[in-house]
Amino acid sequence: MGRQVLAPQSLAPAPTMTSPVPSSSPPANARAEFLKVLLGASISGGMAYLLIRLLQSIVAHLPPIALDGPVFARNISVAVRYLLVGSIGLMAFMFVMVAVGLTAYIGQLVWQGFVGKAVSAPLENSLEREPPSRDAEPETVDGTQSQPQKQD
Repeated sequence: MGRQVLAPQSLAPAPTMTSPVPSSSPPANARAEFLKVLLGASISGGMAYLLIRLLQSIVAHLPPIALDGPVFARNISVAVRYLLVGSIGLMAFMFVMVAVGLTAYIGQLVWQGFVGKAVSAPLENSLEREPPSRDAEPETVDGTQSQPQKQD
């Protein structure tokens, strides 16, 4: 049976939350996020383009592998070629996928910007109203109090 080792207690006091972190207004956050995503998509797309051009250049300028040389040298040449072309191809693919994903996210942000304004206004109005109390009369569709029906 192994001995059980207990971790020493931390001597530092636990952090406390005394004041909330100030947040900026939602339009500024949305604009900043949009610009960050646009910058990221542009950088990723540029890197993908450069890597694809590098890959094309390498493939076009690599000399063919001599089949009449020693087997060991030929195997090393093939391995280096595959590692070089494969790693650059993998990096290019990765940057292309990041650029495509960020571009789709830009589309989502734009869509939410157009549709979100139309959808959020009724939601905000419904959240501002007080919830009905249990004793209150139910409201009709137009927002007026329903009248109790008298029984004859």
